[in-house]
Amino acid sequence: MFSNFSNGYFYEKKEGFEIKWKIENFSIGWIFSWSIKGEAGIFEVFKMKKAPDLKPYSFFAINSEGLFGFLGAKEGSIEIIEDDENISFVINYEHKSFEDFSCENSFVILKHTDRGYLLKTYKNLIESQLKSKKSQFNMKDVVIFNEGLNFENLKGKVVVFNCNFEEIDKKLIENLKDLNCKIFARSKNYLQDFEYLDGFVLEGSFEENYLFSNVGNFIVLDEKEEFEGEWKVLFDNVKNNKKIVSFSCDEGKYILETINKEKRKIKIYLDFDRKVSKFAEEDFINLKSRKLIREDGRIFNFYGGDL
Repeated sequence: MFSNFSNGYFYEKKEGFEIKWKIENFSIGWIFSWSIKGEAGIFEVFKMKKAPDLKPYSFFAINSEGLFGFLGAKEGSIEIIEDDENISFVINYEHKSFEDFSCENSFVILKHTDRGYLLKTYKNLIESQLKSKKSQFNMKDVVIFNEGLNFENLKGKVVVFNCNFEEIDKKLIENLKDLNCKIFARSKNYLQDFEYLDGFVLEGSFEENYLFSNVGNFIVLDEKEEFEGEWKVLFDNVKNNKKIVSFSCDEGKYILETINKEKRKIKIYLDFDRKVSKFAEEDFINLKSRKLIREDGRIFNFYGGDL
């Protein structure tokens, strides 16, 4: 399938709408961009056969052959739909009409056998699409939102919602923005919520969180009520690991996963009294270079394993 695409533009007409496609080929894959004119409804971007090792996430899927995922989702909501045989990557544009080929979005296909290298490349592509919102803030300025808070006391604060962004009244978000607040919440889909949120409350897979570890801010917060009284202390204990990308609670321990400067995955196990009980390290991304000299004398450098 990977040999069927080439650079260029082409137009496609469907019932009720038209699509302008752009295909860009680069070293390990292709970027498909499209803009729509008309009413597309449920728009299928890409379909592929299911495979035993294919793992779908909120906005991408990965297997031993490559990675397939969205780079943006303006004006629509991303869905990955599975049936017995196929996986479809779609964007829901229902109740929207576009004029003059507006609303450009992108999808990427990456081919590589190194999982870590795939995720690193995908993360870099996402970063190029999104403007970073990373900023410094003091933990003393962080408050967990509840209905009884005095809004005047929230001015300039980092307001954390212990719920999904989709569950928050958008008018409330606007009011907090007027008070110069930074908004943190859980997200079912980072790509869609990034433009509204200043950071994310950690929840979800390591792979998904890793993709945004350099783009936006993260706060460690467990959904369990009994943890709310001490989550700031826990965050202070681990904030020097600047890329905390996963947090969970299992068998009486908090488990934090990070990526260190050497591109290795670190797992920190904390007891409920916040003492480190275990510190594990494992390979995640192979960045060793390999040099290849062709017969014509040209030199090629590869990173992340064999291409």
